[in-house]
Amino acid sequence: LVDFGGRICVLSAPEDDLKLNVGVMLSSEVYMGGSMVGGVNYIKKMLNFAAEHNIRPLVEVLPMSECNKGIEKVRTGNVRYRVVLENKTPGQSSGKSKL
Repeated sequence: LVDFGGRICVLSAPEDDLKLNVGVMLSSEVYMGGSMVGGVNYIKKMLNFAAEHNIRPLVEVLPMSECNKGIEKVRTGNVRYRVVLENKTPGQSSGKSKL
């Protein structure tokens, strides 16, 4: 299921135990990690907290017409935080977050 040197990322806890062949994972150099990112209620609570305290993301917003510029900034490490590509229709106002 996973290629040589592949990764498995578990994002929630399954109800049953996981059964793994550790020997195969080791010989295939498969990495396994995980994160408890939270369920829907946890995420709603976090978003409400952010809204109540005016917590906003720090992003660079580029128009979709400059997507290649955004990709290049990410590849070269010259992006500040994250690049968001905005695909707006004519006459639509920008929803840019300030840095």
